Amino acid sequence: MQKLKRIHSGFTLIELLVVIAVMAIIATAALVAINPIDKIRSGQDAKVQADLSQVTSAISAYETANNGTLPAWNNWAAITGGLVTAGELTAAPQDPDGAGALYTYNGSTAVGPPATAVIYSILLSHKYTGTAAPSKCINQTAYWFWNNSNGQACGECNVVPTAATACVWYP
Repeated sequence: MQKLKRIHSGFTLIELLVVIAVMAIIATAALVAINPIDKIRSGQDAKVQADLSQVTSAISAYETANNGTLPAWNNWAAITGGLVTAGELTAAPQDPDGAGALYTYNGSTAVGPPATAVIYSILLSHKYTGTAAPSKCINQTAYWFWNNSNGQACGECNVVPTAATACVWYP
């Protein structure tokens, strides 16, 4: 009588566990390399820079239309709402994280229109606030700001921007 050979098809439990472990290691390495949280923060930083550019253009248009007078509103909601009402903005930009406190506008004075205006926000990605080079502000808070005295948007490290703040880095 002849013995029949059994043909095994499929994988053993050990083989399956090894493949799963290798896939888990590859997935972890890919996740670390991609750093999705920093990608989200980079996207938020890009939106912040675009929003500030949009508002500074609107402020400049307002200033031109009002014989060199800057808007006297003293906070982000007032400045964007006022610029929408004045027709310089179609809609007020909203902060990317939805907290409502990301943007700051300071153009108020005790009496009359302001002589200077400053708009700024904090940048969050490692490109600006990382722990090593090539980060712009290593282990510090990075601010993106515009003031009407220098007329361009730029960055500052660890100092809340004012009308007298000089640019530390440019885009």
